[in-house]
Amino acid sequence: MEANQKNTEGLKEHMDSLFIFAATISYRANHLLPVIQASKSLIGINLDHPPRILLKWLEQYVKDFIPNFKPPSPSDQHASPGTITYAHLEQLIMNKEVSKSNIYLTHLLQVADPRHIAEFMLELGAKQSLGSFLFCWSAFRSIQFLGESIGYPILYHCLSKLLEMEEGGKKNANLPLKKFELYCHQFQIHETQMIRKNKIIPPLDKMILKIERELSNTYSPAIPIILINMIRKEGEQGIISYLSTIKKDRISSNLILLLDALRSALKFSNNPKDLVLCRIFDNCRKNEYVK
Repeated sequence: MEANQKNTEGLKEHMDSLFIFAATISYRANHLLPVIQASKSLIGINLDHPPRILLKWLEQYVKDFIPNFKPPSPSDQHASPGTITYAHLEQLIMNKEVSKSNIYLTHLLQVADPRHIAEFMLELGAKQSLGSFLFCWSAFRSIQFLGESIGYPILYHCLSKLLEMEEGGKKNANLPLKKFELYCHQFQIHETQMIRKNKIIPPLDKMILKIERELSNTYSPAIPIILINMIRKEGEQGIISYLSTIKKDRISSNLILLLDALRSALKFSNNPKDLVLCRIFDNCRKNEYVK
C-alpha cells in the first residue's frame, strides 16, 4: 500500500513537471499541452498500473519541444487601466489586437481568478471554432490539475489560440478527429461545474448538433478493431490493455487524443447506447479498419 502511494505521488510529480514544461512552450499549431492533458487522463485510468509504454513515448515526444515562453509580469506592462472587464478583452481578441490582448490579460490576472478566466476563454472558444474550444478545454483541465498559482501561464496560450488567424481555404486533415473528440468530451463538459456554464453550453450544443449530422455511416475515425474489442470486453480499462499491446513507434499524438476522447465518453456518457458512438463502432467493425 505504501509503495503504491509513493509510486502514485511520484507519477503526479512527473506529470506536474510535464504540464509546467508545456506552459513554457510558446503557442504553435499542435502545441504540447493537449497531448500532455490527454496522457494524464489515460494514465489516471489505473494509477496502480499506468501504461509504461505511454510514459516512455511521452519522454521521447517532449524532446521535440524547446522551452521559449515566459509569462509577462505586471511590471513589464503599461499602467493598469482604471476598469478591467472581460468584455474589453473579448473586443481586443475579436479585433486580433495581439499585443494589447496580452497586456490586458496580464492586468486581468491581477484581479480575476485564473480558473474563471479559463472559463471565459472556453466561452469564446465555443463561439469561435471547434479547434479553439478543444484547446481551451485542455487548458481548463490542465489548470484544474496544476492549480491556479502554477497553471495561470497556460492562459496566454489560450489567448494565442483565440487570436490565431483562420487558415482560409486550407483543409484541416485533423478536422474529423477533432469532431470526434468534441463529441466524446461533451459528456464530461456537461457535468463539469463552471460559473459561466450557461454561456458555454448553448454554443457547445450547437456545435454538437452539427457534428451529429456529420458523423454518419460514411465517417469512421481511425479506431483499430483490436481496441474496439478490448473496450467491449473491459470498458474504460480496455484502453490501457490496448496500449500494452502496441509498440512505442505505433503511438502518435493523434492516437493519444483519440484514446482520451474515448475514455471521456466511456466514463461520462450516461447513455451506453449512444447512437453516434455505436454507429461509429459498428462501422469500424464492419469495415475491419485497422491502423
